[in-house]
Amino acid sequence: MSARKRVAAAAVAAMGAAVAVGLLGGCPRIGPDCGAGKSACGSRCVDLAADGQHCGGCGNACGANEACVQGGCACREGTTSCPGAGCVDPQSDARHCGGCAGACQVGYACAAGACVISCQSFGLTQCGSSCVDLATSAANCGACGNACAAPLGCHAGVCSYDVIAACFSTDQLVGLSTANDVRGPLVDAPTTPESLASMGKSLLVGGAFSQTLYQLGLGDLSVKQAADGGAVTTDIGPDARQVLVDGATAYVINAGNNTLQVLRRNGAEDPQRGNALGTIAQLSFGANANPQAVAKVGTDLFIPLYGSFSGSTGEAAGGFVVRVSVADPARPLISRYIDLRQVDLHPYGTYSSPRPSWIAAHQGALYVALNNLDGFAVGGPGILAKIDPVTEQVTGILLGDGCVNAIFVTSSPSGVLVGCAGDSDYSEFPIVHTVKTGVVLVSGDQAVASWAARCPQGSPTCADPSIARVHAVGARVYAGDQAAGRLFVLEAANGALSERRGYADGGAPIDLCPLGPFGYSNVADLYSP
Repeated sequence: MSARKRVAAAAVAAMGAAVAVGLLGGCPRIGPDCGAGKSACGSRCVDLAADGQHCGGCGNACGANEACVQGGCACREGTTSCPGAGCVDPQSDARHCGGCAGACQVGYACAAGACVISCQSFGLTQCGSSCVDLATSAANCGACGNACAAPLGCHAGVCSYDVIAACFSTDQLVGLSTANDVRGPLVDAPTTPESLASMGKSLLVGGAFSQTLYQLGLGDLSVKQAADGGAVTTDIGPDARQVLVDGATAYVINAGNNTLQVLRRNGAEDPQRGNALGTIAQLSFGANANPQAVAKVGTDLFIPLYGSFSGSTGEAAGGFVVRVSVADPARPLISRYIDLRQVDLHPYGTYSSPRPSWIAAHQGALYVALNNLDGFAVGGPGILAKIDPVTEQVTGILLGDGCVNAIFVTSSPSGVLVGCAGDSDYSEFPIVHTVKTGVVLVSGDQAVASWAARCPQGSPTCADPSIARVHAVGARVYAGDQAAGRLFVLEAANGALSERRGYADGGAPIDLCPLGPFGYSNVADLYSP
């Protein structure tokens, strides 16, 4: 669990006391008590910055093919504004085929911006006078007339976001369109959402403190309801760091009780009720192991063990990647412990510990992000461990001077991307000073590019970023901030990293997750269904 999560957990009692005091005095509240980032519109709480029905103000609804962007209505991606017609899709709108003035004759349809007699020759479906692909058309998703509300996209005939983020600090989820980096409205989620995955058409959300795996709809992100009206849930362990879905099987890494939990779906997914999941196995790694993540290669799982901070015994339980055979998922078996302590950590002083925090598979190898700590402090430079899953040989990769406390790693078309949390000074908390945080691109087993996350020079109000989660969609790279909930957008191309959305050149990152009650906001996970 990150330092910011520990601060949050420790403050729960204080928050409860404050709430109790509030209940005993003051004027009665009129309307709902809305959470972070939301405002009351009648009896509902809405996100005025991104809600298409209440865009910038209660009842201010955006039109067809419009999205609410920072409190104003704008044409959604793939559409253009035509006088008197609003936002239209010139690729499929027969009244504006190829452009605002390009009306097709009666009996013709519009396909790829041209008027045609038949849609079939293009391999498309005719919906009215439009030729569309039901698998990708936002206006006709899965069936004619089934429109996805902007900024939802159409993926395999299902309305869903391109990227979904877990806002840990405010118990919320938020979706994002990668076409124009527009976020959707904040959605209240199960408490402390920490890990995201999907099975079929259901989003799986692991709650850090509730010890519950929830199932939500991929489109509206609403909790799926069981036959009795309650939420569709499955009991899991505390601090579910990652959920990995493999067909009808889900592997849950429970850091809080040091276990791997294996879930299996019983029967097919129900469109309304989701997946009937049950535990078929649970494997303990022993006290203080603190498993963090999981990667699957063939029939083996590879799980980094972080260890705890409870003295030498706790630390000794970490520093390994445990190899677990799941040839039979109902009988997971530990086959080997791969020792990461053999990596040269280049300690700043006399000692540092690897503290493996995440793992990812890339081009047949495994890459492990190492915090490289001396106690709670940064003990050495940013380092990535590479494991050959065949020989189990381990080598270290230095990440450059601008990265310390490597916390996350993921695969991308450009190479391996590493999130560096940086070196944080909490001596003036709640003000936290952080340096050497950002993203590093590794290719050919060496750091080839880096990007530094930092505030505008001299800004008195900007909280220093601390990058944790990194997520790639093609060449687009999203870097989630665990300090103030911001999302930086980068581009990875030709062995370089460039900033698309951030503070460079006077711009700003995406305000993704609002600040929580303790003054910070943690983008806990980024996931593409």
